[in-house]
Amino acid sequence: KAPNSIKKGVIFSFWSGEELGLIGSTHFADQPPMPLERIKAYLNFDMVGRLRENRLTLQGTGSSSEWKSFIEKWNIISGFQLILQDDPYLPTDTTAFYPQGIPVLSFFTGSHEEYHRPADDPDTLNWRGLLRISQFAAKAVKSLIDNESPELTYTEVAPIQNGGQRDTLRVYLGTIPDYTSETEGVKLTGVRAGGPADKAGLKAGDVITSLAGKPI
Repeated sequence: KAPNSIKKGVIFSFWSGEELGLIGSTHFADQPPMPLERIKAYLNFDMVGRLRENRLTLQGTGSSSEWKSFIEKWNIISGFQLILQDDPYLPTDTTAFYPQGIPVLSFFTGSHEEYHRPADDPDTLNWRGLLRISQFAAKAVKSLIDNESPELTYTEVAPIQNGGQRDTLRVYLGTIPDYTSETEGVKLTGVRAGGPADKAGLKAGDVITSLAGKPI
């Protein structure tokens, strides 16, 4: 039972189909068990098992103007060397939530040579690092659900063409595809504010069937 100091609930979700197109998280966002406006924030943990040199990357900090001040307080005891990246348009499940007006924060310890290879085994994980990240995340969650915590303000982030290490593989157009759609062409769940697609007048629900005369 939650203590009286807590006024907000916490949902723990384990998504399936992330690499098939954010299938699980997109289904949740499309058919949520409660109104989406009740969701204060979405915290994402994708590849957090390889903490090295005490460096922890937090992505999507630009999705709320309050994130950075909160993070600074949470890290006083944890003492991570933090790398903060503003861009909330990430190749992970945050993309199902940010376009819905929900501030997002994604935890990430960096890429590695064993990614998607048979050698990516449990014995390569930094278990002590995982514990520290879990404790840091627990402080974050407790702070967000505490009665005294201020509300997060959702912020629309201008597109970043040259982002961090997880952004460099993305061809920049400013579209957010609906990977679960079976429609012919590419259906959009949204577009980046100020990006090329936004400036061209594209919006959520549009279907792109050709690009520069080339059928999709």
